[in-house]
Amino acid sequence: MRIVISVVLVIVIFSCMACFAKSSVNGETINVTLKGLVCDFCARAIEKTFAKQADVEKVDVDLDSALLVVEMKPGKTMDDGTVARLVAEAGYEVESVRR
Repeated sequence: MRIVISVVLVIVIFSCMACFAKSSVNGETINVTLKGLVCDFCARAIEKTFAKQADVEKVDVDLDSALLVVEMKPGKTMDDGTVARLVAEAGYEVESVRR
């Protein structure tokens, strides 16, 4: 019986460690719905603007849904004001921001 309890305890501990490791490795994901995005050139302009930011890990723009997805580096974040400013600098508007 002790062996079974020990095995279950070890499994629970490793499961918790895996969840913690995953959450600390991945940074914040910011989903931004954009206005004015009409062509591939528009999407590339947004990607370049955000990719220049030191705290940004990955940027993806879905032209069909006008969605910008910004993945931040672990432990880093970007406030909504900064997101809106960068989008405006690229020549577009923010419709909504979701985290």
